[in-house]
Amino acid sequence: MNKIMKAIIVTFFLTIVISACKPARPTQDPKVLSGKVIYQDDFSDPGTGWETMTTQQGRVGYNNGTYRMTLKVPSYLSIAKANKVFNDTIIDVDVTKAAGTDKCSFGVVCRATDDRNFYIFLINSAGYYGIGKVVDGNGPVMLGTDGPNMLKTSDTIKKGNVTNHLRVDCINNTLALYINGEKVSSVQDTELGNGNIGFVTRTETDSVADIRFDNLVVKNP
Repeated sequence: MNKIMKAIIVTFFLTIVISACKPARPTQDPKVLSGKVIYQDDFSDPGTGWETMTTQQGRVGYNNGTYRMTLKVPSYLSIAKANKVFNDTIIDVDVTKAAGTDKCSFGVVCRATDDRNFYIFLINSAGYYGIGKVVDGNGPVMLGTDGPNMLKTSDTIKKGNVTNHLRVDCINNTLALYINGEKVSSVQDTELGNGNIGFVTRTETDSVADIRFDNLVVKNP
């Protein structure tokens, strides 16, 4: 066997050995790994794209390193969108009631296709919570409760002008709410698909609400 043929054979076997020793490539793109952070905002930069506006009903926008929603009329619901569209997400955020009665409610929005179609996850400082939806501007209709306008109670909610931590799951047809690390509700609904994430504030017969949002983290489920 000549030297050229021997060199070809040696090179061939070395290639096989080296290939066998290489680590296997991951079967899933790291960009879509479960639990991977896909968006976050501490609201220190007012240029991250969240809606800002002032109306007769109130104001939404950046404020001293938080995102602030204020309402000054009774029986009104306002949402503010991040202009970030997702399908399945896990959303974590700190929410603080700075002013307003304990009846005003606040929380997270997911799958908002516009201002007339979205899911909401609400708590208030009286210790109530709920998961609901607005479709074609009608609602909110609360899901998984004894009535379309009813909320449930939970001792895990911190009452008064304090901070609560919310986690919201919008995964496939499952909508789940965690308050201060405790899962309080999970419902099924198929009506809305992907859409914007955002925040929500609602007054009842009270006419004042001042809510601050901070430390937002959005992850793949």
